[in-house]
Amino acid sequence: MEKVSKFAYISLILSLIFFVDNASMAKTDAKPEPTISSRLAVWDDVNIDFRKHYAKAISEKRKKFGPVIICSGGEMILLHNASRSAVNVVPEKFHFFKTVAHVPLTVYVLLDNHCDETLEEPLLNELSAFKKKYNVAGESFKDWKLDQKTLDTQQSMLDDTNSFVDKVLAEKKVSRKMLDAFAVSTKDRIYKNADDAVLYELGKTDNQIALWKKSMSKDEWDKLKVIVVSPHMPRNQNRQMIYFQSLFGEKEEGNRIIYMDGEPNQEEKALNLLGVHELDRDIAIAFFRDPWRMHRDLLGDAGKKFVKIHKPSSGGINLD
Repeated sequence: MEKVSKFAYISLILSLIFFVDNASMAKTDAKPEPTISSRLAVWDDVNIDFRKHYAKAISEKRKKFGPVIICSGGEMILLHNASRSAVNVVPEKFHFFKTVAHVPLTVYVLLDNHCDETLEEPLLNELSAFKKKYNVAGESFKDWKLDQKTLDTQQSMLDDTNSFVDKVLAEKKVSRKMLDAFAVSTKDRIYKNADDAVLYELGKTDNQIALWKKSMSKDEWDKLKVIVVSPHMPRNQNRQMIYFQSLFGEKEEGNRIIYMDGEPNQEEKALNLLGVHELDRDIAIAFFRDPWRMHRDLLGDAGKKFVKIHKPSSGGINLD
């Protein structure tokens, strides 16, 4: 009996060892639970394909473009029938009227962040140097062959700026009230210079457009697209956008006329943006039966629903 008991005991121990070892092996062989990052990785690959094919579709759209005009950095560039024609549409007088209007504006930006404090010597020196510079430039007024009224407007802008700058240099300080009063006193003359500058710029633009229109068939003219490249701030009611919207009878940006925030010499970027507009218009019509749907954030409607249901900054939103 004692031998049987020992044998049974040994068998039990061996069985336990075998069970633990198998359990350990089974645990080692088991696949780990997928993490959030590994689950997302496979979908990242899917999205990479989307971006790749989207970019390819834009390139294919570009091959089908009709005539395109790019307005950038004072130039109008016509891309038509595999040729490129660039014309400067900013006459010297545009720059003249614009730069004279920049004189009071320059004084303003020099002082805007230094109101109601004692002005330090480096700033006073900058102000004095600028005064000398614009007065030297003002000596050329007579060379611009301006009518007397227009000439008087330019001279009065410099004279009033001189009086203001002299007062600031003498007192070595400027109040916010004094600076703002100076700025608003030049408003009407700045607007008059803007009128004169745009007359020369859009006048030359219109003359060139008339020439290009004669070189196109009606079908080509109807397919013509325009991209206006300009900095961000003058986007709203941009003068070139106003001109081309009137020319084509377009009420909104995004169809025949496209605005791109940017600087000169970004021709490729501008053409890619046109490709985006063309492709997204197809997507908007096919998926949503609305040619303008992709001109606003596709997730925007969901955003409106969210803030309607969940008060912003309330917290406590269950995301599990």
